[in-house]
Amino acid sequence: MKPLFISIFFLLLAVSSSQAAKKPNILFILTDDQALETISALGNNGINTPNIDSLVRAGVTFTNASNMGSWVDDVSFASRTMMFTGKFLWPASKLKGNEDPPLIQAFKDGGYETYGTGAWHVGTKDGMDSAFDHILNKRPVPLSLEETETPFTAWNHDQGANWENGTHLTNLTGESAISLLKKATSQEKPFFLYVGFNAPALPWQYEQKELKSIKSEQLSLPPNIKNRHFYFSLKSPKEISPKFASNRYRDYYLVIERLDRHLGRILSALKQSGSYKNTIIAFLSDNGINNGENGIIGCQNLYEKSLKAPLILAGPHIPKNKFIDTSVYLQDVLPTLMQLAQIPKPKLCQFRSFVPQMNGKETGPWEDILGAYCNDMRSIKVEDHKLVLYRRKTERHMKLYDLIKDPFEMNDLSQRKSSSNIIENCLDRLQRWEASSGGMLNIRSYFTQPDVR
Repeated sequence: MKPLFISIFFLLLAVSSSQAAKKPNILFILTDDQALETISALGNNGINTPNIDSLVRAGVTFTNASNMGSWVDDVSFASRTMMFTGKFLWPASKLKGNEDPPLIQAFKDGGYETYGTGAWHVGTKDGMDSAFDHILNKRPVPLSLEETETPFTAWNHDQGANWENGTHLTNLTGESAISLLKKATSQEKPFFLYVGFNAPALPWQYEQKELKSIKSEQLSLPPNIKNRHFYFSLKSPKEISPKFASNRYRDYYLVIERLDRHLGRILSALKQSGSYKNTIIAFLSDNGINNGENGIIGCQNLYEKSLKAPLILAGPHIPKNKFIDTSVYLQDVLPTLMQLAQIPKPKLCQFRSFVPQMNGKETGPWEDILGAYCNDMRSIKVEDHKLVLYRRKTERHMKLYDLIKDPFEMNDLSQRKSSSNIIENCLDRLQRWEASSGGMLNIRSYFTQPDVR
C-alpha cells in the first residue's frame, strides 16, 4: 500500500501544480478617446466593427462604464494614471512620476510574464520600461503633426503623426501585438499582454481610398448636436453645423474601423496559438469624446459622451452576450481582472472589482458615480439622475438631467421645484465623494456662491 499511497500523493501534487499553472492569460486592449456609441453591435449602423462585435457576443459589455475625470486638460493621461495605479482622482494627481505602476506589478507578483506595446501615457516611473518585462514599439502620446507647406489632409504621409515610413501607426501597433503574442504563447508562464492603440485619438488619418466605406451625408446624427454651448467656447469653427459634425463622425469612424481590422488580426493570432480558450480579453477605452454633441468639441467636459467608453470582457468563466447597465468606473477593470486571476488586490488600490455584477448581482460596486474636471466642474450620477456643476470666475451653473428619459442631456430639470430634494441629495453625495477622493473643496459654497474663491 505504501508505494500506492506515494503514487497517489505525487499524482495529486501534479494535478494541483497543473491547475495552478492554468491561470488565465490576459490580453488587455486599450484605445484612446473611443466613445461608447462607436460599436455597431450596440446599435450604430453608421460604423462597421465586426471584431469588436465578436467580443460583445463572446462576453460581457458594460454600457455604463465611466472615467472618474481629470485634473488636467489631457483627460486620457489622468484616466490611465488612475487605471494603472488604482488611485482615485486627487491622490493620482499628486503622484510625482517616480512610482512603479503597482497594479501591473501585482500581476508579476502573481506569476505573470508581462508584455507591452503601443501607447502607455501613464504618470509612473520610466513609463513602459518599468511596467512590463517585454516591450516592443512603444509610442508617444499625444502624436504631433509635421509642419508642411500644404494644408492638413488625412492621407498625406509627409505630415507624420500616425504615418511612419508610409505605414499607419495602428498597423504597427497591431503587428507588434501579434509579435509579442507569439512570444508570450510560446512560454510556460501565463501572460499579461498590454496593447495600447493611439487610435481613435486625434489626428484622424487614413488612406484616401478608405473614404469609400463611409459617406458623411448618410450618417445619422444624434439630436443633441448643437451649434454652441452655454459654458464652453469654440475656437474653430465658431459654431457647429450638421455638416461639420457629419464630417467629424466620418473621420472618427474611419480610424475606428482600421483599429477594428487590426483587432481582428490579433484575435486570429490568439486563436491560432491555441491559447484563446484560456485567455481573458479586456477591450476598453480611457474615455469618450464629444464631436459636436451638446455644442462641444473634445473630452474636457462631464457629458456622458465624454465620460463613458466601451468596456468589454470575454474569456473563460465569463458570461456570453451579456449587457450590464450597472454603473462602474473604467478604472475598476484591473481589480476585476485580479479577482478573475485570483491575484490579491493591493491595499492601496481604491477601485473595485465588478465580478459580482458579471455573475448576476444587481446592485453595483458603487452607490453613485463621481465625475470631475479640474476644479471647474463636478458631476454625480445617482440612480436615474445626474447633477452637473460649473464654475468660472464669477459664473456658477447647475444642471440636472434624468438620464433615463433624457440620455442626450438636453433638458435641464434644476429649476423645477420637484427637483430640490434630488439636488440636495446629489450635493450631499458630491461632498462625500470630494472627501473620499482626496479633494479639498466645499462643494456647496465653491460651486454656488460667486464670492467664494
